[in-house]
Amino acid sequence: MQTRHSILLFLFLTVSCLSATPRTIGVVGLKICGKDFLFIDEVLPEMPAAKAGIQKGDYLLRIDNEETKTCSFDDVLSRLRGAPGTTVLVTIKRALDGKVVDVTLTRTAMMVNEPMPSKDVDLAP
Repeated sequence: MQTRHSILLFLFLTVSCLSATPRTIGVVGLKICGKDFLFIDEVLPEMPAAKAGIQKGDYLLRIDNEETKTCSFDDVLSRLRGAPGTTVLVTIKRALDGKVVDVTLTRTAMMVNEPMPSKDVDLAP
């Protein structure tokens, strides 16, 4: 499912690859989609979220006890990311049974390309 946010993220990553500096960030291995509410669109295998049992279709309710409905999409991404080895508490609602659970995830290192600042690229909607 493509949303405005996933399309912008794709464009951001595409532009990042064109002119970027590699760096390491801590990630949990989730692809998030949604507008009025956020849900898990993909769980990357062997990543912290997959190892913790988070599944595609689960709803992301809170990050470190802050409700996601009050956060911008960029804020959600920045809260999920962090230094490798640090933890983040996520509260999810299971898609299968509606059960709400807290899961502590330890971010794992991933190499990403950080975009070089450019006045020519505007990713805003």
